[in-house]
Amino acid sequence: HVELSKHPAIFSLVIGDVGNFWPGRLARLYAHQSSTVTEEWMLVEWFMSQLDHLAVVFGNHDLFVGDGNPLDWILRSQSGVSEPHGVRLALRHPCGQVTRLHARHDFPGRSQYNPTHGQRRELAFGYRDHILVAGHTHHGADQCVIGGDGMVSQLIRVSSYKFQDDYCR
Repeated sequence: HVELSKHPAIFSLVIGDVGNFWPGRLARLYAHQSSTVTEEWMLVEWFMSQLDHLAVVFGNHDLFVGDGNPLDWILRSQSGVSEPHGVRLALRHPCGQVTRLHARHDFPGRSQYNPTHGQRRELAFGYRDHILVAGHTHHGADQCVIGGDGMVSQLIRVSSYKFQDDYCR
């Protein structure tokens, strides 16, 4: 996937949790990982430096680090925006059209039957955007929704590279 991002027309959108950082009492879960905290930061720095970012959303694991977050330092020379929890962008195309992108680590709202329920809820009660992207729950889904006014929205929940661990199960 890093090699795909080398194309000049492809930008990355990081949806959060670039590392598996654990706070407080959950720090004991590092014992079940194959990398140390130091190795994890080295991997995060390598990975984030390989991409041309449109936006970086900090997820809960990224924010567990607290003040002086190394991600801020890693991203200091990167283009694009970085924000905790989410970003909204208006992407202007050469033809003059605008696509509104709303990317959050997660949207409020859950359904055991629909992984994009939070995005649907956002369309109904919040911002009406063309693309709504979330992550956080480690499984993927996508859905196309056509509103009553004819506006088309693509709802995407990205999965992750994380293997299911005991904590997740």
